[in-house]
Amino acid sequence: MPFLIILILCGLAYSQEFFRFELGEREQADTTQNENAGWLVEDGSSDTLEYHAVDLEYSVLSKTFNLNSKAQLKYKTATLNGDTIIYNQKNKTIEVVGNPIFRETSQPTLASHRMKYNLSKKVGEIIYGTSYMDNQQFNGTLIKAVTIQSEDTLKEQRFLIERGDFSTCSNPEHQHYAFYSRRMVVKPKESVTARPVVLNMGEVPVAILPLMVSPMKGGRRSGLLVPKFGGDQSQGFFMNNVGYYLAPNDYLDAQVYANVVEGSSADFTKSNLNGEFRYNERYTLDGFVNAAGYFNNGTFWRDYDIRFKHSQNITPDRSKTLNGEGSFVSRQNLRQQNGIDETTILDQQANAEMTYYQKIGDNKNVTIKTRQEYNLSTGLVRRQLPDIQFRMSGPLFESDMSGENIEPPFWEKINYSYSNHFNNHSVKAYDSLKGKDTAAYYTGLSDNLTFNYTGTLFNVFNITPSLNIMNNWTAREYISPDDSINNKRSRFAFDPSKSEYGQYYLKYNTSLQAATKLYGFWLPEWGKFTGVRHTLSPTVGFTYAPERDPNEKFFPHPLLGQSAVQNKQQTVNLRLGNDFDIKYLLAASADTASEKTDQDDISKNLRLLTSNHSTSYNFAADSFHWSPITSTFGLQVWENYIFSVNTTHNVYHYYEDDSKKVRYPQLTDWNYGLSYRFDWSGDFNAGLPSRNGNYEYKSWNAGIDYNFTFSSTRVGKNTFKDTYRHYAMLSASINPSRKWNLHYSSQYSFEEGQFTTHTMQFSRDLHCWRMDFTWRPAGAAPGWSFNIYITDLPDVRLSASNTKDSYSSSYNSSYSSSYDNYDYGD
Repeated sequence: MPFLIILILCGLAYSQEFFRFELGEREQADTTQNENAGWLVEDGSSDTLEYHAVDLEYSVLSKTFNLNSKAQLKYKTATLNGDTIIYNQKNKTIEVVGNPIFRETSQPTLASHRMKYNLSKKVGEIIYGTSYMDNQQFNGTLIKAVTIQSEDTLKEQRFLIERGDFSTCSNPEHQHYAFYSRRMVVKPKESVTARPVVLNMGEVPVAILPLMVSPMKGGRRSGLLVPKFGGDQSQGFFMNNVGYYLAPNDYLDAQVYANVVEGSSADFTKSNLNGEFRYNERYTLDGFVNAAGYFNNGTFWRDYDIRFKHSQNITPDRSKTLNGEGSFVSRQNLRQQNGIDETTILDQQANAEMTYYQKIGDNKNVTIKTRQEYNLSTGLVRRQLPDIQFRMSGPLFESDMSGENIEPPFWEKINYSYSNHFNNHSVKAYDSLKGKDTAAYYTGLSDNLTFNYTGTLFNVFNITPSLNIMNNWTAREYISPDDSINNKRSRFAFDPSKSEYGQYYLKYNTSLQAATKLYGFWLPEWGKFTGVRHTLSPTVGFTYAPERDPNEKFFPHPLLGQSAVQNKQQTVNLRLGNDFDIKYLLAASADTASEKTDQDDISKNLRLLTSNHSTSYNFAADSFHWSPITSTFGLQVWENYIFSVNTTHNVYHYYEDDSKKVRYPQLTDWNYGLSYRFDWSGDFNAGLPSRNGNYEYKSWNAGIDYNFTFSSTRVGKNTFKDTYRHYAMLSASINPSRKWNLHYSSQYSFEEGQFTTHTMQFSRDLHCWRMDFTWRPAGAAPGWSFNIYITDLPDVRLSASNTKDSYSSSYNSSYSSSYDNYDYGD
C-alpha cells in the first residue's frame, strides 16, 4: 500500500533514548581545555553524549540549557543538528528551532521547521517535517510522538500526523503525484491508519477513500483488503476486492472478498463472492481452492465457478503422491455470461483431474485417476470415475550368481511385464433430435501379460522371443449381434443377481525378433571434412497368432482399445533404418594425431540424412498379405533442426479394377511440417547526442515464428485431398528514444491471405509514472486500452479501454483507481 513507506518515521522510535539525556545531573567539562576541537565530551555513564555549538548558555532561573548557532547533539548513532537546541531541565523538554535535521545510521534523514519532545510524558511533535530516501518523500505539517502504556500491555510508540502527504516522485521541485491525508496514526513497524486519503495528480485531486488501514510489517499479514473501484459503460460502477485476508501461519492463508459489478443493465448479475484457501509446505504440500459464487435471484452460490490445484508428496521418497487440478461450473454458459475479463470468457473447458500414484517395492506401481471433461461450447461431458492402472515388471527368476564374471543361465534372462487397466467411463451429451440429455456408461478391464527373453546370437544378432497374453472384459454387450440394423444397439450386461457378468475375450500371440547394425565408413580427409559413416539397422521379426472365434456380443470399451476378434496371423515384420553422418574438424590445423587431444574438442558429428522404413507380410491372410510401407525421411537442414517427411505406400491399388493384385508401391499418404523461429537484433542511430559528443544508439529486436503443416491423402485413382495449416507470428520491439518503447505483434494466416490478429503496444516513462497504450484492431477482443500507473506502485493506476469481443456487442470506457499492497505469501 502507498503508505508503507511511512516506515521512515520509525527512526523516531529509536530516537527515544537519544532524547532521554539529563544534562542537569552531570558535571560539565571545562571548555577551555580544548579550544581547537570545539567539542564537549561527557563520561559520567556507560553512554556518551557529545554536544557542540558556537555559543552555550545556561539559565539558572528558568533552568534551561541552550546550544546556539550550529548546535549539534550526538548520541550513539543518532545526530541532531539545528540553529538552536533548548533543553528545559524543569519541564524535561527539548526544543530544536531553525532547520532541525535528525540523522540516524539505520533510518532516513528527517528535516523539519521545529521539533519538540517531552521526556517525562514521552510526547513530542514535529512541525513541517520532511523525510526523503530512495525516491520516497514524506511531508507532515504536524507530527506528534506519543508513548502509550496500559496495565496489560507494554509501552507502545504512536505517531499522530496531521495534514501529511507521501510520494515516490523524485522531483524535488514539483511532485507529479502525492497521497494526502488529514489524519494518520502510525504504529512503528506495525500499521498505518489514515482517513481520509486523497490521490492528487499534481495539484488536482482525482480519487478519495474514506479510510485506509495498511500493515507496515513485511510478509503476509491478516487484515482488510483494499478495494479497487471504477466504472465503465459495459460494467457500470464496480468495486472489487472488498473483503478480508487471513494468514494464521506460514503454511496457510485464506481470503474472502466480493466484486460488486453493476452491469450494463444495472442487474448486478456479474457481481460475485469469492473465497480462496491456499496452503504450501515445502517439498510436501502445495495447492489452492478458489470458489466464486455469482449473484442470481438475490442469492450467491446458485451459480458457481470452482477452481483447484493440489500437489502432495505423501511420503518423503515420493513413492506415494496425490496430484490434481481443474475447475467446475454450475451451468454451461456461466463464464460466457458472467465473465468480466477476456481470459474467463474464452476459457470454455471445465476439466478436472485427480491422480493418486503409489510405488510398491522396486517393480510395481498403481495409479488411480478420476477425470471430468466438460466442453462448455458443446455441452459434452466425459467422466472417468475411476481409472485404475497397475503395472509390474522384472526378471521371472531371481539371480543366484556368486561371481561377477559368471555368465548367467538363460532362464535368468527371461523377463515379464504385467499391466492391468480398469476404467469406468460415462458420456453425457445433448440429443438435439430428442430434445434432451442422453448418457452412456462404459465399464471395462484389460489385462496384458508378456514374457520375453533377451540374448545374442553369434555375438552379432540381438534376439528377443516373447509371448503376449491379452484378456479383455466389458460390461456392455450388443443386443442383436446377428442383425446388421440393430447391431449398434447395446445394453449394460453386468448384473450378478441375474448371472450376467459382461463379456470376455482372451487372445494371445508369440513373436521372435532379430536386430543388428551394419557400419560403413569413407575417410577421404579433405581439409576439415574427415569422413562419412553409414549405419544400417535392419530388424526382422515374426509374429504368430492362432485364429479364435470372435465374440459377437462383445461391446468394446472406447478408451481401452479393446477388440473381440483374432484372425490367424503368421506375419513377418521388416524394418530398416538408414543414417548418414559426416564428421568434420572445427579447425583445419587441429592436431588429430596427438593422443592427448580430446577428439570431441577438435571435431564434430552431424546427422546429414536419416530414414526409417517398415512393412509386414502375413502368410495366413486370404488376401492383401502386404501391409502398407511407412517411411520417415529426415534431412539436417541446419544445426539442431531436422526437416522430416512421412510417407505411406501401398502395393495394392485400391482404385484399380483388381485391387488385390500386387503392383509397384503407390503413394497413398504423405505429410510434413516446418516450424522454426527466426530472430534478429541490433542497434540503430537514434539521432540523440550522448555526453561524449557521439550519437546514442538504441537496441531493437524482431522475430518470426513460422509454422507450416501439410498432409495429403489419396481419395481417388489420381486424386489427392490436401489439408494444411500455414501461418506466421511476427513480433518486433524498438526504443526510438530514451523513454519510448514500441512493441508490435501479429499473426498472418497464409490460408486466409490476411493478418488475423494485430497488437500494438506503446509505453513511455513519465518520470515517476509510466504510460501503456495497447491497440488490437483485430483478434478475439479488438479494441484499445490505456493505462497510466505509478512505477513504484503499479496498483495505483488510471485506466481507460474500448473493447469489443465476440461475446458482447457493447463498448466500454473505464476509469479505475486501486490501492493494493498486501503480500499474500509465496
